Amino acid sequence: MNKTFEKITEIVEYFHQELKKSSIAKEYLKSRGVSKDSVITFKLGYAPIKVPYFAQRFSNRIIFPFCNNSGTFVGWTSRVLQEEIKNKKYLNTHDSPEFKKSRLLYGYHLAVKEIFKKQQAILVEGQMDVILLHQAGFINTVATSGGTLKEVGARSIARYAKYCYLVFDNDDNNAGKKASLTAEKCLKDVGVTTFPVVLPEGEDPASFILTQGPDKFRKLLENARK
Repeated sequence: MNKTFEKITEIVEYFHQELKKSSIAKEYLKSRGVSKDSVITFKLGYAPIKVPYFAQRFSNRIIFPFCNNSGTFVGWTSRVLQEEIKNKKYLNTHDSPEFKKSRLLYGYHLAVKEIFKKQQAILVEGQMDVILLHQAGFINTVATSGGTLKEVGARSIARYAKYCYLVFDNDDNNAGKKASLTAEKCLKDVGVTTFPVVLPEGEDPASFILTQGPDKFRKLLENARK
């Protein structure tokens, strides 16, 4: 591991240890349905209000570390804890040779074995969607992390999957539908058969799995193939 990756890993570990100390951060994740095991599996973290210089941009945010396809930490994205704070909801590590968020699929390093085993993937938009679907047993789930799927991400899926379910947010502004159409074209261009999944209005994969459970989510996947 080179020195850059070592430094990123050290910072991710720092955030992870800070999360263990923060009752507010742990309570927030619990309220979102995130288990203690998932906190460890995804190495979730927290940047406290008083942080070292290198972490000041991420103060009072939940940290979602990103890995490359080999499972090496390359950066992170963060989410505000309090919606009313007038800051950007999500804030990422600056682009670098190691971290280009648009080229990465969140959770891929954890999902790849299951994708290979099933020859299929589930593509969602957000980190929380991935975490909660993994908890529910859908370990072949990866996320575009709020962006549109790019060719490099599509090729990562196509390397091991023949099929891909597209489970994007059913939101008021149709952003989820547009992202799903873009992903569908991108995946078809690399030879992956896609199955768009329609969630109830106003739902995202995380909210659906929490309120309706894995059996109903599995039924949505089955219906998408009909």
